[in-house]
Amino acid sequence: MLRLSCALALVLATPVHGQTPVDYHDFNFAETAALALQSAPLDIVAAGGVAYAALGDSGVAVIDICDLDAPVLLQSAACPGTAWRLLLEDGRLWVAARTGGVVVYDLTPTGELGTARQVPVPGDAGDLALGTGVLYVADRLGGLHLLDVADPAQPSLLSSLAFSSPGYAVACRQTTVYLTFNGVGVAVVDAADPHAPVVAATLGDWGWARQPLLSQDHMFFFSSGRVTAWDISQPLDPELTGVKRTGIESATDCALFGATMVISYYGLGVSSFDLNDPTDPRLIKVAGLPDNASSICPLDGGILVGDMSGGLRILGPGQSVPMPRLSLTETIESISCVAAAPGLAVMGCEPAHLKLVDLDDPASPVVLGSVDLPANPESMCILGDHIFICLMGVAENGCVVDISDPMA
Repeated sequence: MLRLSCALALVLATPVHGQTPVDYHDFNFAETAALALQSAPLDIVAAGGVAYAALGDSGVAVIDICDLDAPVLLQSAACPGTAWRLLLEDGRLWVAARTGGVVVYDLTPTGELGTARQVPVPGDAGDLALGTGVLYVADRLGGLHLLDVADPAQPSLLSSLAFSSPGYAVACRQTTVYLTFNGVGVAVVDAADPHAPVVAATLGDWGWARQPLLSQDHMFFFSSGRVTAWDISQPLDPELTGVKRTGIESATDCALFGATMVISYYGLGVSSFDLNDPTDPRLIKVAGLPDNASSICPLDGGILVGDMSGGLRILGPGQSVPMPRLSLTETIESISCVAAAPGLAVMGCEPAHLKLVDLDDPASPVVLGSVDLPANPESMCILGDHIFICLMGVAENGCVVDISDPMA
């Protein structure tokens, strides 16, 4: 078939994260195409003209993206367990399949899924990273497992390292492994001896850290409303070089493309950050989507985004669209967090107050009023007629604000 000609040549090429970066400063996240799938893509990877989506209990979808304006579903394949996270490398697709362990598919010349092998792994396989002959698997029940994959046809368990917290995501640089946890930061593991890995360092409590993303000499991750940058020129001893507070807590996925970090969110859409200066990560843009974003995969010419309604959205550069501006009469040092409800946005501002903004007409936002706080706000959420706020540097650091009458 003519449509497969792109996939034939490119499916075994370097994964998409190795392509020449686009300039996301001019990228407007305009939706150019969409494709309905059996369920929400929990992870997406791509190489050449083919994308693969992990669909949980619905298995794995293979999608032709040679034409980003007209994606086509090539194959839907069952997966033992729950297809959760994906890794594409050397003509194989590795799947972290939760209680189904690790599943590895050989790829056909057209990029479709061929023979599958299931590798039992202790616990709950939630993410994976590939080193030289070793596959590192994050255990959602609390641990890190090392598999010998020097012969991918016969993977075997080398060792396991137990942790008291659920392993969320994993990345590796040679024999150094970076493992993030649900709620308690990052562990640095020395796996020089894959039969006896040891914890070399911990990076403190960074909250709900997402995927650790590695560039040549830096690691970046999103956690609890912050983008953090770490110098890993000494891989076992990362040094914090930059922190950018975003005010957005609910990230679902993130990925690195050149010097740009892209993030998907519940209830918000996507955002991009410029990481050219690792000491000062800078927000480029935030763009809304019609549904919650479940996963994200940047590539040259567009971005693949999974949505919770069970589909794939493709975002392109689009045309520049003037954004509405909100004028404030007084000086604000910074906006540390933002929450929204229908027709209303609340900005947590420094020094120590909230701004309530009327969004009934999104093209003309209007400030309704301000609320003073006992300390600077760190994060917040809206439930009904109340805002629940966490305050910085306060022992009993919570407060509640009634917004049933935003004008008062």
